[in-house]
Amino acid sequence: MNSFSNLEWLQDPGINPASILYPFDLISEKAQEVSLRNNSKLAKLYDTQAKERLSEIISICGHAQEQIHLISLQNSYKEYSKNMMTLAKKDRSKNVRIALREWIEKLIEHKYIIAVEFHEAFKNCQKDTLIELVNFIDRAYSEIINHTNISDDHLFFKKDEALWIWEIAIESEFSKEK
Repeated sequence: MNSFSNLEWLQDPGINPASILYPFDLISEKAQEVSLRNNSKLAKLYDTQAKERLSEIISICGHAQEQIHLISLQNSYKEYSKNMMTLAKKDRSKNVRIALREWIEKLIEHKYIIAVEFHEAFKNCQKDTLIELVNFIDRAYSEIINHTNISDDHLFFKKDEALWIWEIAIESEFSKEK
C-alpha cells in the first residue's frame, strides 16, 4: 500500500520566474500576506505559496535555460517554511497547531514529490541544489517537531516511504555517474 495514494500532486505553476509578469505575481502574494491578520489563514497561505514554489522549481528543472531562477525559488520556498516556524513559536492556538500538523505532512509530501520527479524533471537541473532543498525540508521538519510538541506518530509510514524513495533516487542517480 502506498502511503501517498491520496497525495494531491503539484498543480501547474502558472506564471514562472522566466515571465516578465513574475514580479507582479510576487507583489500580489506579498500583498495577500500583509493583508492577513489571522495566523491560521496566514499558515494556510504559506503552505499554498511553498507548494507553488515547489511546483515552479520542478517546472524550471525541466528547462536548462531557466536554471538561473532555481536558487531564488529555493530561497523563497525556505522563507515560507521559516515563516511557518515563526508562527509556531508565537501562536500556540489550536488552529495554528492544526496548520502546523498539516505542514509537517506537506514537508514529507514535498520530499516524496522531489524524489519521484528526480530523474525525469531534473535531468537538466543542478542536483546539488535539489539535494540541499531536501536536506532543508528534513531540517525544517525536525525543527517543527522539536519546538512544538506536535506528534508525528501518524506519519510513520509516510516518513519511511518518502525516505526510501529519496534514497533510491539518490543512489540510482549517483550510480549512473560512476
